[in-house]
Amino acid sequence: DELVAESGEAEASRVRAAMRARGYASTTINQTMNVFGMMLKRCHVLRLRPTAPEELEKIRERQQPIAKAYDDATFEALVVAAGELGPEYTALFLVCGEAALRVGELIGLEVCDVDLERRTLRVERSVSPAGAVTPPKSGKARTLSITTRVAAALVPFIDGRGQRVPLFAGRDGGRISRTGIRHRMERVQAMVGLQTKGVHVLRHSAATSALAGGADLVSVQKLLGHQHLATTVAAYLHDTGDAQVRAVTALEK
Repeated sequence: DELVAESGEAEASRVRAAMRARGYASTTINQTMNVFGMMLKRCHVLRLRPTAPEELEKIRERQQPIAKAYDDATFEALVVAAGELGPEYTALFLVCGEAALRVGELIGLEVCDVDLERRTLRVERSVSPAGAVTPPKSGKARTLSITTRVAAALVPFIDGRGQRVPLFAGRDGGRISRTGIRHRMERVQAMVGLQTKGVHVLRHSAATSALAGGADLVSVQKLLGHQHLATTVAAYLHDTGDAQVRAVTALEK
């Protein structure tokens, strides 16, 4: 409702604040500022405003990473709640929250990918939203060591089942769907009083927790299946906030 002739940084600041409150990413907000700024410049050229617009501010700080990952206490509460709904819920939350799989990789798991004796999980395929089976995002398969409780949670899905069947099955007997996973996520999150978030939050939580526990970046890169270490650094190096303290502690040891 503001006049074009009088619009500028004051209006832009209100837009930025409103978009932040609604959860838009910093890059999206900055793109909006670019469009708004170009519109005002064009209005000046068309003599719809008497003066050239001032340069609009951009959001320059990193997007805060804390909200995209659960802390350890919250994750444990989710695991407890999942346990109340059955073994499939527990297994899904533990595989995603401790093996850090992408949702497509989770859907692509088959019984043959699990080695309970060696406590490993082979990630060699991913299923797209359209149902296409492809290699993982990095293009390479990876073998992950899994925690004791992940291995224990997977026992019911291994015993007595064929090797080439989906580890997590859907209603039709095929692979579990993204909708099915989202429904399970929402149900458990609601039990703990959390807002709905996609399964990717568990992957972020695994990486953040591993870093906080002392894992090095290369190890976390291998866990996540990032092709380049720079991807891991950009996404997670700033998450824990105690890197300098941990470095000094390591030196003391």
